[in-house]
Amino acid sequence: MLLSKFKGSALAALAGDCIGARYESMWRPVAYQTLLNLEENLKSAEKTSRRSLHYTDDTEMAHELAKSLVENGKFVAKDVASKFTETFFESPPYRYYGPHVRNVFEKLEKASRFSDLFGPASEQFDGQGSYGNGSAMRVFPVALFCHGNQELLEKLAALSAKLTHAHIDAINGAKLQASAVEIALSSSDGSISWLEFWQKLKDLIDKLEVDVPEKVYTNKLDMIKELIAREEVASVHEFEDEVGTGIKASEAVCAAIYAFLMCLADRQPSELSSLSKVQQVVFYSISLGGDTDTIGTMAGAIAGAFYGDEGLPSYWLYAFEGAEMARDLATKLHELNEKKNRDISQKQCRLS
Repeated sequence: MLLSKFKGSALAALAGDCIGARYESMWRPVAYQTLLNLEENLKSAEKTSRRSLHYTDDTEMAHELAKSLVENGKFVAKDVASKFTETFFESPPYRYYGPHVRNVFEKLEKASRFSDLFGPASEQFDGQGSYGNGSAMRVFPVALFCHGNQELLEKLAALSAKLTHAHIDAINGAKLQASAVEIALSSSDGSISWLEFWQKLKDLIDKLEVDVPEKVYTNKLDMIKELIAREEVASVHEFEDEVGTGIKASEAVCAAIYAFLMCLADRQPSELSSLSKVQQVVFYSISLGGDTDTIGTMAGAIAGAFYGDEGLPSYWLYAFEGAEMARDLATKLHELNEKKNRDISQKQCRLS
């Protein structure tokens, strides 16, 4: 079951990115029927074996982070920075990297043997660092690698964020997103309510923002709870006004969490009811509009980790570029997690 969850997280994250990328330039809510029409088109992919949708920088950076974790068996900041930088300069235009991250990668490339790993990111925006969602969009491999170890998860999520995004909101966004995936990995359908899931995230952010003047995540999570608990479902425009769907980490991460919790609470749109739960989360998150590929990939990572890869239709694996890589990396991260648990068990046996 855990392997299914690992693969589900990686594959649903890929799906959210690939599908969301089609609508990112719209920057407005996406009609459910538009998404359902796309879903019908995707069904032909299995017959034609044609990869019809490309992934963006969200998936590319997530996969590079996963590769580094797999190859080293631990987080090596220099290797991650090197992989990010080299891949960036080799990437085709349709990966759609943000304009500001180029400055970080150019400085990293010029630095002697990547001697200053965190300096370029900390210099961004007059020394404040970026609070964009790039830190959180790629973080799910950290959750898979650290499964069962929350302390390590938060540490590595922060380190991976600081390579490109040094603002506290970006760092906390990466921790929150990775923790949401971890909670999903540790839970199963029917074992946890949306409110219990929300409370676990709220407890975490209360700790992370205890000394932060502007408690953006605290306020947005409180609003998410209020919106889901309302008798009448909030409109997409109301959600956008109250929480946001933009490029800020605080907006995109909370939008992804909201989409997952709405479906967990069975408050998803009836138009999407014919789809699996994973599909519902992915499509609903994208329907919110805004930074659709990033919101979609983060919501997908959580949903896939919760429901497993059984929630993904087989034709999705044929429709998206990078599906084999996503599945392979998830399998290897699961093997690392299993080995870690065996080593711990053997050590405990020797000590006893």
